[in-house]
Amino acid sequence: MLIECILGNVDNAGSPPGADIDWIDLTWSQCVGRAVRGTTRGGRPVRVLLPIGSPPLRHGDILRSDDEVVIAVNALPTTVLVAAIEDSMVAAQVALELGNLHVPVEIGAAEVLALPDGPTEAVFRNYGVRATTELRRFQPEPCSTKSIPVRGRAFEIRRG
Repeated sequence: MLIECILGNVDNAGSPPGADIDWIDLTWSQCVGRAVRGTTRGGRPVRVLLPIGSPPLRHGDILRSDDEVVIAVNALPTTVLVAAIEDSMVAAQVALELGNLHVPVEIGAAEVLALPDGPTEAVFRNYGVRATTELRRFQPEPCSTKSIPVRGRAFEIRRG
């Protein structure tokens, strides 16, 4: 079956009464892609092709729903570095460094999650940030130029 849109999330949309949830297990890197192939735990083949500019898949996203079954995304946990950064200046410097490395990060209210690798660990070390390794769902922030204004006071961006 081909899925072309996200119908909601099991956390807020719920599922029809009596319908079973058939999970499709996806890694974090599959969730950020707009095209995914996989098989649900119940053996249903699924192809996802989201429109360009769609938000990434999140844990619990409903891909298909009917009276009998709801197909939803299970974002598999992965090993991540978890860094709690209290100083806003240090947080900004760390974010700049990680951005320069093009490292995917998830930013929470009081912590930054990143994949463990040498350059990322070195950035944390260089700024005196203690990072622990944990197994968590990793849902990095999408990076996009969509939020850049098309027209500003002193400049103009022309697309195409």
